[in-house]
Amino acid sequence: MLISDLPKLKAKVDADLTINENNVSKKSLDSAYIYHQFLDLHITEIRELKRLAVERDRIYGTLYEKFKFNGPYKLDSKGEIEAWIHMDPQYIKTITEFNEQEVICKYLEGVVEVISKMSFNIKNFIEYKKFLSGG
Repeated sequence: MLISDLPKLKAKVDADLTINENNVSKKSLDSAYIYHQFLDLHITEIRELKRLAVERDRIYGTLYEKFKFNGPYKLDSKGEIEAWIHMDPQYIKTITEFNEQEVICKYLEGVVEVISKMSFNIKNFIEYKKFLSGG
């Protein structure tokens, strides 16, 4: 999933988590399916985050070795080497992808947490409606 897909995902989450009088029965029955669906997506995105972390670390190691031992300039301190690493286009691209993936994973983690409490929200909605009707 790309960060550009996040608005579509948010729209789907809104549709799946909206509870009203017309859909409370269906949401009650579908809550386990919705939870499973988003948990699977979250797990998939965490795997991608871990893959990107490995790629980021691999690129960092390669660039560190390049700038420390084979670079065009004599760089002695770790700060100097890291400055050159952080300017590398491939490293910048990987870090950007990693950060975007991290945002997606954190969002999905929150969604899964909300869905796990969905049955309580449905119960509270039903009790609220009973209260309003005088029951």
